[in-house]
Amino acid sequence: MNDENTKIISSKLLRAKETAEIYANVLGVTEIAYADELVERWYGTLDGRSGRWYIPVWALDTVLTPNHKVWRVESVNSVRTRVLRLLT
Repeated sequence: MNDENTKIISSKLLRAKETAEIYANVLGVTEIAYADELVERWYGTLDGRSGRWYIPVWALDTVLTPNHKVWRVESVNSVRTRVLRLLT
């Protein structure tokens, strides 16, 4: 099923690596590229807390500029920039 144009790029996070390995096996891809750009968004002072703390950040994402860093979170534009850097 694989051809030379099939590439798998994954985050280094465990659950992403496990998923990438499943897809690689199904697709017959022998090499997986792991990219630092695919880490989860940094949530600043809220990082490591329960996911419910992220809800106010997501609400602010919809009403503030994409460069906001309330609670020192990684801005939406920063996430966009690092993912686009990977894809270009």
